[in-house]
Amino acid sequence: MQHIPVLLQPILEMSQVSEAGPKYYLDCTFGRGGHLSELARKYPQMKMLAIDRDEAAISYGKKEFS
Repeated sequence: MQHIPVLLQPILEMSQVSEAGPKYYLDCTFGRGGHLSELARKYPQMKMLAIDRDEAAISYGKKEFS
């Protein structure tokens, strides 16, 4: 099943980062990592941390994003 992130375009638009800008991104609702993976593609130098309360999301994140 394909995951379609909610509000992806507004998140990408709000995350306009310059070279001198933020170096970290905190995703507090990781889910299936849709926002995180797009931001990582857009800003490969950025350090990212993802959290979620859902055990399935945590397990998926450890497997797919480690």
